[in-house]
Amino acid sequence: MTVHFHPFSDFLIVVGMKAMGKTELTKSFCKALRRLIFIDPKWQLGELGYVVHFPERIAPAFQKFGKVIYQQKTPEALRYKTQRERDQILYREVFSTCLQFSNYTLGIDEIDRFARGKWYICPEFSEIINRGRIQGIGLIGNSRMPHMFHGDIRSSADHIICFKLHEERERKYMAEWIGKDHNEIKNLPRHHSFYYNVDKSTVTPQEPLY
Repeated sequence: MTVHFHPFSDFLIVVGMKAMGKTELTKSFCKALRRLIFIDPKWQLGELGYVVHFPERIAPAFQKFGKVIYQQKTPEALRYKTQRERDQILYREVFSTCLQFSNYTLGIDEIDRFARGKWYICPEFSEIINRGRIQGIGLIGNSRMPHMFHGDIRSSADHIICFKLHEERERKYMAEWIGKDHNEIKNLPRHHSFYYNVDKSTVTPQEPLY
């Protein structure tokens, strides 16, 4: 079955534990896109486009190349702050820049880092999640820890692809979300997944899509 992802409006979430296919599937979707800004906090996806390391370089690179990968370099002055503090300070400028553009897809690796249920979510990122599709911004996000998602992520997603999850709390969260038994999620073979189409309320087992 093919996932019909509309790159300027839809919101796709990919979850799964390490080495089950989550990152490779994300790459597959993003490689097919013509206009992309991808936030890559773990420096894993630089092959997808032109890499920049500072927020002020995103806009000119996107206007020139159309596909930009942002890999953060932390300024010396912020080196000893916590990860949460760094993300709040540094990525707020990134998301503000992303709001300047339309008709593209925003990709985010480890999306739970930027929108956690009990943590701060910056206003600019909240605007993208809740209203981005109105100005032509699609969203692709992946995560190993879906139970940490901010409620806005769950309420706004159009497509969910769930690979194998080992942690019980993650499995139960996804089981409740997509309507599958958590043991079925635990026993998924490598690179196999469940695809949940929110609009149709259907769950389909999937063999590798790439």
